[in-house]
Amino acid sequence: MSVHHKTSWASLGAAIVVTVYYTIVLLTLKGNIALYSTEMMALARNVFGIAVVFQVLMYFVNFMSKDEAEDKEVARHISLRANQGALFFMVLAVACCAAYLIYVSDTRTLLLSPLVCAHLLVSVLLAAWIVKYLSELIFYRRTFRADPLDSELS
Repeated sequence: MSVHHKTSWASLGAAIVVTVYYTIVLLTLKGNIALYSTEMMALARNVFGIAVVFQVLMYFVNFMSKDEAEDKEVARHISLRANQGALFFMVLAVACCAAYLIYVSDTRTLLLSPLVCAHLLVSVLLAAWIVKYLSELIFYRRTFRADPLDSELS
């Protein structure tokens, strides 16, 4: 198993942990969300801080890895395909959110502050992060199933 494959597992785990933390803290804020603007901004800052620190660490580990050139090429190809899928998901999700906010929501029944819209976008970013690393792991599994001799040598 290459270093990139292992860091994909770690990144997926981190994405799930950060998303669960974000969801739990967000759901514990009861009542009018506008009353919790300080707490919500701190939550967003904490989530982005944890995500950035972890991803910088993972990119450093991948950069310093001593994988064979062939493993690095496979990892690069898998990462590219996963990034394309995550980008497609993110663009589609943001477009759906925008369409909902513009065409479906009624301003009299749905009070959407800029802060709530920002947290909606943070949720989309966290979901795209999970989609990216889940896609990478699926592509790794397909690659190793297609060539069982390579997976035995790893």
